Amino acid sequence: MKKILFIFTAFVLFFTQNTSAQTRKIYINGMDLSKYLITNVELKNVTIKFDSKGNIYISAPGYNLKPGEASKDVPKDADEKLATRFYLVTFPKPVKSVSGFDVDLLINGKFVKRIYSDSGQLVYDVSEYMKKGKNIISFVSKKGKEIKDKTAGQMKLAIARGYESKGTYIIKDIIWQIKRTSKDPKSSYVDKKQYTVK
Repeated sequence: MKKILFIFTAFVLFFTQNTSAQTRKIYINGMDLSKYLITNVELKNVTIKFDSKGNIYISAPGYNLKPGEASKDVPKDADEKLATRFYLVTFPKPVKSVSGFDVDLLINGKFVKRIYSDSGQLVYDVSEYMKKGKNIISFVSKKGKEIKDKTAGQMKLAIARGYESKGTYIIKDIIWQIKRTSKDPKSSYVDKKQYTVK
């Protein structure tokens, strides 16, 4: 299975959108990434923790990242030209819930993919459905059959821009995201967004 590597700024936007950007920080093995940019490193078997302020702590056992391996001079848009693909991303892993939603993704009126309320994490290339110019992206959510597991759950879905490199998905930015929870009052939702591909 291919892994996902989120550019850290997109990662923060996706999971901590309600926290002030000035106060959020990301740490890898205790190292504050606001001072350094780590490049050309793939971390496997990591643990990610979010604190009450939205700070992100990444614990990567076995990795010894040092400031000497980081650089402030790496341009932020170094991979901008590579990020020409579009992906449906679900993260974190959807949780089974009593009133979970099944969600259909449509792009420009064409059915692309159904995500079930108890599906695992997904990264799905939707580039073939996107065209130059204006695109209409729709998430159509309907409550699925009830699941006996009484755990309340949520599902975050996003359309992201990025590219694939050596079996890893590099997510440059999140174009749009929605969240469905077991506490949503209606039985169906239609979320639409227009996005222009240059």
